Parts: sequence; structure tokens; C-alpha cells
Amino acid sequence: MRLTGWGGGTLDAEFVLWASADELQIPESAIFRKDGQSLVFRVVGERGELTTVSTGRTNGFYTVILDGLSEGDLVVRHPGRQLEDGSRVRVR
Repeated sequence: MRLTGWGGGTLDAEFVLWASADELQIPESAIFRKDGQSLVFRVVGERGELTTVSTGRTNGFYTVILDGLSEGDLVVRHPGRQLEDGSRVRVR
């Protein structure tokens, strides 16, 4: 990649390595593992609901969700250690 006119600047770039309209994908940062399970916090109302998911392929940024979430579900992108099932969350 070549950029001109950006002397001393920085940027974030994302390259799509694969995509499909038939696959549900979420940010890899939303998924964590515990006791051999893949988990996310799904936003339900104003609460984070601990949800088990089955995952497919990943490119390190996005992961295919095979089961456990539906299109339109919101997930916590970077869940911290203090977040527990039922914790209050705020959508930004």
C-alpha cells in the first residue's frame, strides 16, 4: 500500500480477507473463553447476558458465529474482567 501526503501521520486500516452475506460475524475482541467454551456478553435491554456461542473461522479481527447469536444481536466488544452475567451495560 502506498499513501502520499501523509508525512508523519498514522492510520488504522482493515483488510477484508473473506466475507459472506450468509455468515454472522462479530469482532474477535467480543469473544472470550472459559472452561473450554466460547462466550460473549449479549446486550439484552440494559444488561449484559452471558451467552455461549459456537465459532467458525476467524481472520483475527472477526469470527464467524455458527450458533448462539442471531442477526441484529448486540455484543459487548471488549468485555472487562469486572463484567458479570446480568451486569448493567450502556450502548454507545
